[in-house]
Amino acid sequence: MSSSSDSEVMTMMLAHNGYSSWVERIRHAMERWQGAYSLIVLTRDGVFAVRDPWGVRPLSVGLLPSGGTAAASETGALRTLGCRAVREIKPGEIVSLSDNALVVTQAIQPKEPLARCVFEMIYFSRPDAVWDGKSVHQVRQNLGRELAREFPPQQTLSYQCRTHPLQPPSASQPSPASPITMALSRTAMSGGRSLSQPIRCASAGGGKV
Repeated sequence: MSSSSDSEVMTMMLAHNGYSSWVERIRHAMERWQGAYSLIVLTRDGVFAVRDPWGVRPLSVGLLPSGGTAAASETGALRTLGCRAVREIKPGEIVSLSDNALVVTQAIQPKEPLARCVFEMIYFSRPDAVWDGKSVHQVRQNLGRELAREFPPQQTLSYQCRTHPLQPPSASQPSPASPITMALSRTAMSGGRSLSQPIRCASAGGGKV
C-alpha cells in the first residue's frame, strides 16, 4: 500500500481491514493511525465523525432544527445552521450521525498529554468559536493580558498585524489614552498568499510596507 496522499492511505485501510461494521473498521484503523486527523466518513450505511486521540484539531456535531445532524470543525458553523445541542467530539471518539440522535463510541482512550494545536486559539479559529469548552475570543483576550503582564507596554500605541489577532492587542491596551489601530493590512488582490511562501520569495515582494 503506497500513496502520496494520506487521505487515500486512510481510505484504503478502512476499506480492507476485514471488519463488518464501520465503527469497528474505524476503531481498528485508529489504533494504527499516528498523527492529527478530524474526519467525516461518508458511507452507504451512515456518516461518522472521528477525532484523533491527541485532540490536535477541533471537531463538533449538533442537531439541526428541522431534523438530522451536522458536523463541522468550528462551532460557529453549526450555530449558523441553527443547530442545537452542539457537542465537541472528544479525542479518540467516533460519533455516528443519524436523523435524531448521536451514537458515541470511545474507540480509543485519549492520549496523555493531549496535543491541541495552539494555532487554533491564536490564529485559525473564528473569534466566536468554542474549543475545549473555552471561548476562543476570551482566550485571545487572556493572552493579551498575560503579554501585558509579562512585558509591560511602554508604547503609546497598540496595533494589530492581521485580521484575527485583534483581541490580544485590545486586551493588552495599557490605558484609554493609548489608542488601538491597524498598522498593517493584508490585501486579497496581491495575486497569492505570502504567509506560507519561503523567506526568499516573501522578501522579494510577498510583503510590502
